[in-house]
Amino acid sequence: MTSNAVNPHLTKFKRHVLFLISTIIAIINSRIDYLKIKFAVLLTTMEVISSTWTRFKQNIEEQRYEIPDKVVGSTVYNEPEKVLVDVIFIHGLDGAMNSSWRQGTWDEDEHQKNIFSDLWKKSRRKKTRKNIEVNNISGCWPIDWIPQDCQGARVISLDYITGWLWCPPFIKEREGNNLITRSDEMIQELIKLGVGKRPIVWVGHSKGGLYIKQIIVNAWESRIKEVERIFRQSRTIAWYGVPHRGSSLSHYTLPLLRRSVPLSETERNCDFLQNLHRTFLQIIEKENVEIEISSFIETKCTLVMPFVYWQVIPIESAEPNIGRKYLVPVDHVDICKPRGKNCYLYVGLSESIKKLAGQKELYQNV
Repeated sequence: MTSNAVNPHLTKFKRHVLFLISTIIAIINSRIDYLKIKFAVLLTTMEVISSTWTRFKQNIEEQRYEIPDKVVGSTVYNEPEKVLVDVIFIHGLDGAMNSSWRQGTWDEDEHQKNIFSDLWKKSRRKKTRKNIEVNNISGCWPIDWIPQDCQGARVISLDYITGWLWCPPFIKEREGNNLITRSDEMIQELIKLGVGKRPIVWVGHSKGGLYIKQIIVNAWESRIKEVERIFRQSRTIAWYGVPHRGSSLSHYTLPLLRRSVPLSETERNCDFLQNLHRTFLQIIEKENVEIEISSFIETKCTLVMPFVYWQVIPIESAEPNIGRKYLVPVDHVDICKPRGKNCYLYVGLSESIKKLAGQKELYQNV
């Protein structure tokens, strides 16, 4: 006679064995993740030191011992015969007009990350460069699209030199390398271009959005009429992944290196950023001005170094508590790169520009 009864002791033993195996696997995986992060930190540190030393040697060879004073510049990319609205772009740290504002090739169904995705991204970028030539994908959508779609829009880029985000202690930082001073320098660039005589549309990515707020605050506090007009004529703001309450990346430290001032300024929940945002909101309320504000917020982690992904701008930091907000399934790099003219990262902005260009009473009597 056979019995199909299950031995309870054997079942309990199997459960213990399975639990032990799963625990061992979990420990091994955690150690692998830890080693990957440590390796990535070491690799990134070596890359920064190598880059710094190379540039330092170039400075010596070219006998450029002095740090250049002018680190802020402006470029007009499109100036219609009759300018009706100024559209001003400001990139983030270590950005540039042609790199920050490229057309995106991201896919909403993508973003399943794995340890090989950094290699995949490199191959994807190579394909993208080919697509730019073959499929006429825009290398810089503000330059290519806005003049086509928005009659009377002058496209302006405010550029600034970031320098090293992390650097050896012996490298001297530029004096006045902070948000307030740089914003004043940007205002002077805008005054030279006659900005303030017509409606202004601001477009900022990452720290570029903080510069927009600081420029508006500085212009409001100014007693100079031509500077104050920059505040008065600000009509639209488009923020792409802006760290209103700081970035988690600013807390990241690398061995033997120190954080730069521009990076330190974006520390999470620091008094400086909170005071800036509070002042900005108070000015908007006090002056009862109508500024159309849109915030595009990234929801995906960004590849910040080999094998390491980070939520560069947390959702709660990118939320300004004013205007409209849009959660976008992309990372910090792609948040300012619309996939096409029908992408919601571009449609609302272009509609705002066209609306302002059609309201002649906003600029005729300035």
